[in-house]
Amino acid sequence: MACREHDHRRCLELSRRISAYLDGELDASERRAVEEHLAACLACACCAATLKRTVELCRRAAPQPLPEPFARRLDGLLARLLAAPRVPKSRPRRG
Repeated sequence: MACREHDHRRCLELSRRISAYLDGELDASERRAVEEHLAACLACACCAATLKRTVELCRRAAPQPLPEPFARRLDGLLARLLAAPRVPKSRPRRG
């Protein structure tokens, strides 16, 4: 498969949806659009195949315990994040 001439901005759009595609989370039309792009773009097809293989390997790997100092630090950071007040995202003004 060669990478046919196409608008590479679509590659950026695809990169935002590739995980959802691999996890089966896209509706039929989105899935079809991703598949059409992957059929036309070797670079994106390789990225998708690499991510798929990486996920498969991670799922098969045995869980590893975190080093205790790191686990304590992570627990503390998560506790602070969960306790922090939520700040609503500001929306750009239309004018």
